[in-house]
Amino acid sequence: MKQFLKTVLFCHKELFFSNKSAYIIYALLTIPRGFVPLLWSYSLKILVDTATRHMYTGFQTFQLSELNMFFILGTIWIITTVLPDSFGNHIEEVFNRGYRATFRLNFINKISELDLQTFEDSKFINDLELAKPAGEKIRTVYKTSLRTIRTFIQVIVSTIALLYLGWFVPIIILFVVLIGIQIRNSYNKEYRAVDKIVTPAGRKAGYLYELFFNRVSLEEIKLYGLKKTFVDRIRDIDSDNRKKFTDVTRNYILVFSLLAISEKIIIDFGIRLYAFWKIINGFLTVGDFIFINNQINSFSSGMTELGLSLNELNRLTLEIEDLLQINKTQKVLDYSNSTQTFEKKKFDIEFKDLTFKYPGNDAKLVYDKMNLKIFSGEKIAIVGLNGAGKSTLVKLLLRYYDPTSGKILINGVDLRNIDMDYWYSNIGVLFQDFKKYEVSVADNVYFGKVTDIGNAEKLSTSIAKSSAAEFVGQYAHKENQMLSRQYDDGVEPSGGQWQKIALARTFFRDAPILILDEPTSAIDAKAEAEIFDRVNELSRDKTVIIISHRFSTVRNADRIIVIDNGKILEQGSHQELLTLNGKYAELFDLQAKGYR
Repeated sequence: MKQFLKTVLFCHKELFFSNKSAYIIYALLTIPRGFVPLLWSYSLKILVDTATRHMYTGFQTFQLSELNMFFILGTIWIITTVLPDSFGNHIEEVFNRGYRATFRLNFINKISELDLQTFEDSKFINDLELAKPAGEKIRTVYKTSLRTIRTFIQVIVSTIALLYLGWFVPIIILFVVLIGIQIRNSYNKEYRAVDKIVTPAGRKAGYLYELFFNRVSLEEIKLYGLKKTFVDRIRDIDSDNRKKFTDVTRNYILVFSLLAISEKIIIDFGIRLYAFWKIINGFLTVGDFIFINNQINSFSSGMTELGLSLNELNRLTLEIEDLLQINKTQKVLDYSNSTQTFEKKKFDIEFKDLTFKYPGNDAKLVYDKMNLKIFSGEKIAIVGLNGAGKSTLVKLLLRYYDPTSGKILINGVDLRNIDMDYWYSNIGVLFQDFKKYEVSVADNVYFGKVTDIGNAEKLSTSIAKSSAAEFVGQYAHKENQMLSRQYDDGVEPSGGQWQKIALARTFFRDAPILILDEPTSAIDAKAEAEIFDRVNELSRDKTVIIISHRFSTVRNADRIIVIDNGKILEQGSHQELLTLNGKYAELFDLQAKGYR
């Protein structure tokens, strides 16, 4: 109950601070409707009692003033009914649109401030997937909780009115409805538990489903005849998930049926028969009967709606707890001392006694007391077979992770003590899985350094440096060309063209440290060598770190570092390593034979 109330309060705070006036107005339009059934049924009682009274005495004595209370209650009834239906819909629409934008921004801000290693935790990914639709659920909690308060008022008012029929009447109805609430609450808990179990498999099915809407993946689906395989897997996952939910529902079908029958017998038949008995014995007027009948309906429907609302709130709060869990997630790394900056844009990098393994008790060591120095302005190539630990070195240098032991020093200062925003501003990285932004060419390049957006001269220079100017110049809209077939007049660059656009983004960043982490692994060795040579040529005053599993494409580097199983086996220039006739020479010759 404590967590339930805490989550509901969280939802109300979220919406209150997003739009205070809309929050208050919508509440004032919703809650008073709890009195509507009483106003309407008592108005009818006045009309019926007035009519039946004059049926026997004659209408000659009828005075319009006898209906004064009817007109007063009717006016209030109209106001409390019409305003929420008309004005309230507008307020709700404004409220929903405003909070939808607010939630997205808050959600983005939260997840973007977390360490990247957090996104390699499968439990966090599951929570994140479940938390994505939380914005809509928060709005639903607000509306449902107001509806619950409104219905609670309706039930209390009806309870007081039904005491007129007998003190035991509301107790009987309350007993029946509370049993229903408890059963539905138990059902929701089991349903939610299944929901969490099927989420990982559901994510797999969702991924396969989305592949059919991506042009690149659809090419392979058609070419390799993958449609049936993917459809069968989606069907199997959906069938298995559906069976799990059906098993929960099946267990409650009989219980829900017996509950509904009991409510009908006790409330709809039993209590009304008792009211009829009081009429024929002269204890109630016809108007009283109509009033009580309406209040029975109001109490019964109110308790049922109250039970449904509370169960819906319970279900929603359980689902929103995934968002609360995301909000509770803290950075794994300690940034409390990360304040150091440097006056000069020259950086000597040293990996000192570096030992590292990925989080997890069964993780093996990637590096074990490795030592490496990279001097400012040096052109370094780090080579090795796949799985040697090359890309892990980049992750450590970007501080996605901290070393298990040892240090990474920048100008002699521990990387953990350096301000990360400052450090990132001095690094340009082109990853193997670089992002292909489906926006204009210009934006793709500008994203390298957003503080320089609009610098047309720098944009053109960066595009030229990356050898992208030739094909960009042929586009109908030049640098403003949209890069996606989903846009009118949009184009889809080839793989090599995308790489050059991404490289232009890296040049636009113009950082003193440039890292190329196997960004050209999808193209041939000759094209890769040309790109690397161009990077070296145009980055004479910068530190360049090239990661590659191809030995033949990095021969112009000042120094080549050969890594195998997390250890530095050899280092030196291309010619020095060939003369050494060690691992580099062996693998260089082996790869060279593959190109002959």
